[in-house]
Amino acid sequence: MRLRNLSIFSRLLVSIAGAGLLVAIISGVSHYLFASRLIQESVKNQMETALQGSLAHFDKTYTLPVSGDLRVLESSSVVNDLLMSFGADVYLNKPAAERLFLSVAKSRPNLYSSIRLISADGQERIIVSGGKRKRNYRSILQPSDNNFEQKLARLFSRLSKAKPGHILFEGLLAHEDKTFSFLAGISKREPEIGGFGGAVVVHVNLTEYLTYLSNFQIFEQSMTWAFDQTGNRILAPPPEQVAFDPGPYLFSRKPVPKGALLYASGRGPKWTNEQTSSNMSDLLRIAFSMSPQQFSTQLRGAGLITILVVFVIVLVASVIAFLVARQLASPIKVLSQMTTSVAQGNLEARVPEDWGGELAQLGAAFNHMVHTLRDTTFSKAYV
Repeated sequence: MRLRNLSIFSRLLVSIAGAGLLVAIISGVSHYLFASRLIQESVKNQMETALQGSLAHFDKTYTLPVSGDLRVLESSSVVNDLLMSFGADVYLNKPAAERLFLSVAKSRPNLYSSIRLISADGQERIIVSGGKRKRNYRSILQPSDNNFEQKLARLFSRLSKAKPGHILFEGLLAHEDKTFSFLAGISKREPEIGGFGGAVVVHVNLTEYLTYLSNFQIFEQSMTWAFDQTGNRILAPPPEQVAFDPGPYLFSRKPVPKGALLYASGRGPKWTNEQTSSNMSDLLRIAFSMSPQQFSTQLRGAGLITILVVFVIVLVASVIAFLVARQLASPIKVLSQMTTSVAQGNLEARVPEDWGGELAQLGAAFNHMVHTLRDTTFSKAYV
């Protein structure tokens, strides 16, 4: 049906309702885009907060206690006495040093898997593990196929070249029970001449930290990932989640897929000590990601709200269009009826003049025309 074949009321109704529908569509699209940006910003803010929280937790749980314990052991007089001992004096001075190492290990049983004192020639002098002394000493400079012993030897070699008092890391170490750990050591000053006097090395368990990271949730979903320095994944969300693996994008310049969100640390947790020449980015890279499917799930709520907003706007616009169209069409309809009546010879036909605006002027002109027409007709009839 062509628009020109419609009544005035229908034309007005269609025009006003169409304008209302256009406004509703624009408003709906704007609301959806705004909600999408709002969700993105919310996710990014939560990811940043989680990352900063994880770094602060690492600092509190690992940096401060491990650095403090290493410095206590490195500067202890009983350890110095043991390293300076020869012959029978070794057996006299060793128990006091072992008790010190045991007390440190027992004070943090969930943190340390073992603590070692290694002399400058690479010989293990003290080993405490599981709250007990170990006496299976060896020279760490001997070749070994054991991954732990290889990393221990590498760390000792690096410490021997570092300034006394510096802390270095080596790891990560993956274990058969799917736990992870790393080695932290401090270069010990030789008590008499001040050169390299050996090293104190702690084997640190990362289980608590990885558990802490896995508990982070955004929109009730785990989105935390952790990788070692070679890109091997050591922490991921549960397999039942449709997760976005950020690994290939963290260690390359590949662009992140459209619709996915990724927030990662440029550096890992840092060992905040001026005498530490390495940081945890050598060991661990933390990332938070959201897959396009997860993001779409969060947008569904915004989509439903958008549909509701559009429906309400269309409904209100339709009601307003109906009322306005009726208000505008009613005087025109009355004027049309009176015109027909005059054409049929009714010169007494009149229309209201209180419509307002141009319609009132049109009504007054119509009444004046009919009045003039009646006077002219009466005059002719009289003559």
